[in-house]
Amino acid sequence: MSPYVSIIVPVYNTKQYLSACLNSILKQSFADFELILVDDGSSDGSGVICDDYAKKDLRISVFHTVNKGVSSARNLGLDHAQGLFVMFVDSDDELSDGALESMVSGVSDFSVGGMLRIINGHEQEFRYSSDSYYQIDRKEHFLDDAFSCPVLLEGPAAKLYKTDTIRQNGLRFNENLRYGEDKVFVFSYLLYADSFRTLNNIVYIQKRRERSLSSDISSQAHLKPLIAFLTCYVDVVSNFEKVFSCRSVRDLFPMDVIRRYVFRYLTIIRNTKPKHLSRQDLRFISSLLKDERVMICRMDRTYLKSCVWIGKNLPAFFLYGFLCLLNVMR
Repeated sequence: MSPYVSIIVPVYNTKQYLSACLNSILKQSFADFELILVDDGSSDGSGVICDDYAKKDLRISVFHTVNKGVSSARNLGLDHAQGLFVMFVDSDDELSDGALESMVSGVSDFSVGGMLRIINGHEQEFRYSSDSYYQIDRKEHFLDDAFSCPVLLEGPAAKLYKTDTIRQNGLRFNENLRYGEDKVFVFSYLLYADSFRTLNNIVYIQKRRERSLSSDISSQAHLKPLIAFLTCYVDVVSNFEKVFSCRSVRDLFPMDVIRRYVFRYLTIIRNTKPKHLSRQDLRFISSLLKDERVMICRMDRTYLKSCVWIGKNLPAFFLYGFLCLLNVMR
């Protein structure tokens, strides 16, 4: 008989956190789950810990691979998942007590709960104001409510996905992305789900580690991954815009694609070296800035307003020249 939930944990060199993660899952009051551990070529003994836990609990299966990245590890977990639903947990994070029981208490294609984020000992809670259920005819209401706390939609954690919805629509984590692959997966999944739940209790404890790619958003190394993500994310946003007309979807392109990600890219260039902006990247950024929806963004800094004006009214190489000038004057 298939388990109700498949919990997929990609593991890579998290030896000091791994036991706490696995213990938080195994002590859940809801026990009808399988735990799939994908050791992504760990070199610190994490794989041994996975094997030791598997010997003690028949619900645990372990897969060892060469290091290919977290997306590949999650996809391997999806390939082997037998549960009706899927949940993802990072190996340095934890589930809160009773998380599974609250997540499975109502049936829907997509459930999302609250998250406690801990960064350098500082705690911050993200949760919805109430427990709510939405059928397909209220999908736009769900999107508006869910986007009221966008942090909870950024990654795969604190969520329950229907396995059939993933497989029937060929959804996978993009293994070519080093940044934002989890957001692309979640948003792609939302296009196909027909029923939704939000929970206002904390189900997931996220522990941010220093110097990770996801937290280092101001370095030159972030440029190429950010452009690769944007290319995919713009396609997903376009698909939303073709289907939905609610406020949250109308805001995705100007307020998220442009104000958040394009402006972040331009800020990195401003503070590092414009030469790291390839011609292809420059043309892509300029094409986004030419979109009419950009002008409803709140632009906080003079140089960003200037970038928008140049990108909208002049050929792409003028934007490069402007960024070079700013860098020289810095």
